[in-house]
Amino acid sequence: MKKLLITISGIFLFGFILNAQDYRSHQITEGETLTDIAKKYNVTPFDLEALNKNILDSLYTGVKLVIPETKYHIAPVISETKTYVNFLMHKVKKRQTLFGIAQQYDVLQEDIKKLNPHLYSKPLQKKERIKIPVYEITTNTETLKNTLKHYTVLAQEGKWRVAYKHGISVKQLEKMNPGMGKELKVNQIINVPNIDEIKEQTVDANFDYYTVANQETFYGLERKMGLTKMDLEALNPILKNTGLKSGMILKVPKNKITQFNQPNKTIKLSNYIKNYSAKKIALLMPYRLDKIKLDSAFINRHIKPYNSFTNKVLDFHSGALIALDSIKELGISTQLDVFDTKLLKDNITSIIENKFDDYDAVIGPLTQDNFDHASFLLERSNTPIISPLFPVKTYRNNVFQSITDHKILIDAITNYVDSMPVKTNKIIISDSNHAFSSAALKTKYPDAREITAIEWKKGKKIDAFFVLPYTISSKIKPGINIVFLETNNTGLVSNILSDLAGRIDKQRGIKIILMTTNKKSAFDKNYTNLASLNFHYPSVNKSLNLQTNKSFIKAYKTKFNTTPNKYVIRGYDLMYDTLLRLAYTNDTLLESSTLTTLQTEYIENKFNYAPHPSGKGFTNLGVYIMKYDKNLNIVEAKQ
Repeated sequence: MKKLLITISGIFLFGFILNAQDYRSHQITEGETLTDIAKKYNVTPFDLEALNKNILDSLYTGVKLVIPETKYHIAPVISETKTYVNFLMHKVKKRQTLFGIAQQYDVLQEDIKKLNPHLYSKPLQKKERIKIPVYEITTNTETLKNTLKHYTVLAQEGKWRVAYKHGISVKQLEKMNPGMGKELKVNQIINVPNIDEIKEQTVDANFDYYTVANQETFYGLERKMGLTKMDLEALNPILKNTGLKSGMILKVPKNKITQFNQPNKTIKLSNYIKNYSAKKIALLMPYRLDKIKLDSAFINRHIKPYNSFTNKVLDFHSGALIALDSIKELGISTQLDVFDTKLLKDNITSIIENKFDDYDAVIGPLTQDNFDHASFLLERSNTPIISPLFPVKTYRNNVFQSITDHKILIDAITNYVDSMPVKTNKIIISDSNHAFSSAALKTKYPDAREITAIEWKKGKKIDAFFVLPYTISSKIKPGINIVFLETNNTGLVSNILSDLAGRIDKQRGIKIILMTTNKKSAFDKNYTNLASLNFHYPSVNKSLNLQTNKSFIKAYKTKFNTTPNKYVIRGYDLMYDTLLRLAYTNDTLLESSTLTTLQTEYIENKFNYAPHPSGKGFTNLGVYIMKYDKNLNIVEAKQ
């Protein structure tokens, strides 16, 4: 009764203060961040933090936030505090989910898991009894200070130094000061967080400074730099109060900033098998071939007159079958169950809801929307699901992204450039469709010279898909010029290649190395120019080596009477790696294979799963740097 009365009075006071002080409430939707909410209501994240600090440790869908009408004047507010006091028992009924039970008792799913730790790894069972937390809710009235103050810019202070001084990101500083300009001026008055001067941070030339990536975690930073949470908090005391935030600037020891700080030695997992139990794998693919048995005799190019998409599916499947043969030779048996999704979400739902929680791993579906739907359904049982060919749409705790993210590709190629022993002049050429990669490169290389392939037509900017010669010539310097070309337009690629190839001048010492962060089909021509420009790019796979992989090629030809392509090899590499990772762990949990750095490499692909910066699921850090040599061959680049 006490809990009920306190809750009702708290709601009443909360509603009263909203009306009296012209505050509004906002209910968080799935995937929404604090920055998204602040932008929507034209307030700063700091205003939101001040008004909702009791619930901002984690943003949960459905939680209500208090939104102020103004950025600058914060009035007293009523907040609620919940205290754990006891628990009650609940008997799980048929078809009940953890989400439904949490809704029934008005608690968070995470709170139920904390009292029932087995639910982190196992699904709910019918008739089992679980503990449900009981909370006592109290209300608090707090008068808050203005969260912003005016600050006068000092000599030699730019946005970066002011942002670091006040424990925020440059982007946050710019949001607090609309129209502040590209550069700060001495004595310019700007808005900054209202912190005590004694808490302001100073820039120390003996250290490096690192900008926290979007959704990056302490665990991710430890893998990247070898610095624990305690290490970072010792150097950045503000972390103890604010936690890790996207865009935050951190002080770190010299020479610690690198995406691939760990040695990343390739491990041959077949030498470390610990678990010989039978593995159960599900393959969810859009075969769309009703009443056709997927056996070796069928998957043959001579009798596959289907569309290219279906051929890719069948090629991937055939490669997976060869992987089963290879793993069987190591003494491990596998039950592979194949399901035809037919590209329909309803099919996926009916497949998964029919006793689908006892698989060690699920590979597929192929398309983003179908994979997202399947990963959502399987998240309840925490069944690992692996995206085989395309980037995922939404990361969840059970998701394994086997295709390397574009952000990691960018980090890999820029790391390669940074490891060059000589100083280079950097040029970035892009079209409007590649603003993300262009911006990421400009952030990495602020001194790089930019060229955007646009022209004015009837007062509007449009893609030109060409660059005038003098525009490029003014950016080229004697020495090594690294030119990043970010486009997938064939015309623009052809235009730039012809121009750059003609500017290589040995007498003047002008050398040009062409690069891109994400090679696409537009680069599949003009091989002579690509070779002369020593074209480099990051890739999720390398080329098939006919000499070192004779046994695989022979085995595939024997079984399917044709030569394997990249989809066949992808199916083989991914299936073989998945089974070896399950055999490497004592508990047959795919997640356990990510607890240490396990970089594996097979015919064309490498896998190095690490927690995604969002804290949900796992992403593949495995990247190759490929280049065109003088003989027009595509080979792996070595420093």
